Amino acid sequence: MQSLSPRYCVPANASRFFKNHSDAVDQPLGKIHLVLNQKDEIVVNQEYDVNLIKYDSHYCTSVSAIGATYSIPTLTHIGQVLHFVKKSPVVIDIGCGQGEFVFELRSRGIDALGFDPAVRSFSPFLHPKYWETSDKTGDLYVMRCVLPHIQNPWQFLGQIADCNPDALVLIEFQRVEWILEQRIWYQVSHDHVNLFSINDFHKRYRVVDEGTFSNGEWGWVLINPSDSKKPEVGAAIPETYIESFKELFIEKEAFLSGLTNLDRPIAMWGAAGKGIVLSHACIKLQNQFLAIDADSQRWGFFLEASGAKVFSPAAVANLAKETLILICNPNHFEEVEKFIGDKFEVKIPGEVRFK
Repeated sequence: MQSLSPRYCVPANASRFFKNHSDAVDQPLGKIHLVLNQKDEIVVNQEYDVNLIKYDSHYCTSVSAIGATYSIPTLTHIGQVLHFVKKSPVVIDIGCGQGEFVFELRSRGIDALGFDPAVRSFSPFLHPKYWETSDKTGDLYVMRCVLPHIQNPWQFLGQIADCNPDALVLIEFQRVEWILEQRIWYQVSHDHVNLFSINDFHKRYRVVDEGTFSNGEWGWVLINPSDSKKPEVGAAIPETYIESFKELFIEKEAFLSGLTNLDRPIAMWGAAGKGIVLSHACIKLQNQFLAIDADSQRWGFFLEASGAKVFSPAAVANLAKETLILICNPNHFEEVEKFIGDKFEVKIPGEVRFK
């Protein structure tokens, strides 16, 4: 194992929201220690504890844009993907959330089913459970930011192959290259046990098709897990790769160190996974801290572990003029800056320079 990060603590889950502050701060922390697993040649969190993962009523992964309903990114490439499967396929959405993608496919005449222990509404097409090999098989399996949560990803894909050797799997994941390039240290979360690059899939499978979206933050691959190969093990780890991880956590420490002397209120824009990790790191050093999010399902709730309260974008009007607004995701910077105008200083955490 090649160590890639120091050991530190973060919220055990990065997608849970609570009605009161005391419940939010009373949640367990998970540990982070990133290593390059040289057996599988992927980046994993060696301290991941599956017993801390909870897909309960507090779990929410919906995303919205300012003043609009957020569109499902998978729809931009699902038509391209469906060209590779048989006519009238059965699509299985593993980790379907509340079934938004399943219902969209069904509205287009595609036979789709979803599996997710977080499902809260009744539907004959949604199953509130983990997908298992005994469940209905499909021609196309879709995993939208699901494989990063699975401890033994290649074994899991092998189970799909055993159920239906002809099935294809569409996998979406946040690219480790993007995390390193953008220095988004607060994207490293306990509930993402694996960090992937597209090359990880090329080393193991015949990649049928691939692409990126959200300005390179996300990657997707279409594979046939039955068409696998054994990756070459023991290759030297590029020094630049190790150096990039080192720089990622130097960035983290520099930011938090500077925050201790920052005598001004902070508003964090973005209360999803990145925001939950960032708020936990910041709130211990900065008492004047709140979260803003475009998703109305989060308004009035408190973030796991930090206890930061989530407000609507309208709350910007009530902020003190000296407030520093931190944008969690650089992909949303222009949208938020346009909404806010020139009334406040708006920064991505990696761009903040402390005096």
